Amino acid sequence: MFWFSCQNNEPDKNSNQSQLIKKVTAKDILGNPDYAAISYGGYRHRDHDIEPTVEELKEDMKILSAMGIKVLRTYKVHLPHASNVLKAISELKKEDPDFEMYVMLGAWIDCKNAWTTRNLITMRKAKE
Repeated sequence: MFWFSCQNNEPDKNSNQSQLIKKVTAKDILGNPDYAAISYGGYRHRDHDIEPTVEELKEDMKILSAMGIKVLRTYKVHLPHASNVLKAISELKKEDPDFEMYVMLGAWIDCKNAWTTRNLITMRKAKE
């Protein structure tokens, strides 16, 4: 399981005070009801190969944040989706240092012929 967090570690150049950096670990998040999570793909088209833009992802992140979501789990790791989500969160964090969102990368594992009727036919024959 991987956790990613985008945090602004640089002090505000227009202020004499440095920002308090919030360090959050997976231990702090897992099982904590203050960190609501959602599985997120960012699909906007029927064709899931069409990736949302960083601006569209930022729009989604703002909506999810307003809903109280602080953790995203995504399984889309073969396209630039995951890295674009991190970029969107990083940009939002620069715009608003209080913005808080974390990403968990999932792995989708299928067995051979999982999306065919081949295994179903084999199982039916075995029952006969």
